[in-house]
Amino acid sequence: MTVRKELGDVGTARLRTVVPALWAALITFGVTKGVLPDGLVPLLHNEAFVGFVVLPLVLGAWHAVWTKVQDYVPDVLVRAALGSAKSPSYQPAHAAD
Repeated sequence: MTVRKELGDVGTARLRTVVPALWAALITFGVTKGVLPDGLVPLLHNEAFVGFVVLPLVLGAWHAVWTKVQDYVPDVLVRAALGSAKSPSYQPAHAAD
């Protein structure tokens, strides 16, 4: 027996915010610890640069790529990359009344 609970739009939106951020943090960590060209090493050892420049760029690229390809890959991959295979539907505040 499978029990499935709908997250609703708020839960979906939160998942689709947190999961890509976790991926971006993991990728950024890997990049800063990997083998890099000599010119990038000093920049990537600067925590402020990594936190305020590199991490947001990685997050933006991750989200842009996955939202572009999500219709062409299996839902399980989209869930792993974005947290949910469906996009939340945002309703105007007056529609919820």
